[in-house]
Amino acid sequence: MSTRRRLREAILDLSRERGPLARDGHVEITQKGEVLDPDATWRGPIRIRAT
Repeated sequence: MSTRRRLREAILDLSRERGPLARDGHVEITQKGEVLDPDATWRGPIRIRAT
């Protein structure tokens, strides 16, 4: 498997787990510098950062 494909799969796995990780305090989901509620519905680009 290529490095590019492994990276893509890792990013998709993280995006699927962002809610539980955010609820448990492991990551913060932000948009335009503001922390988002992981249970809310949001659109557009987001950033996921470790806490």
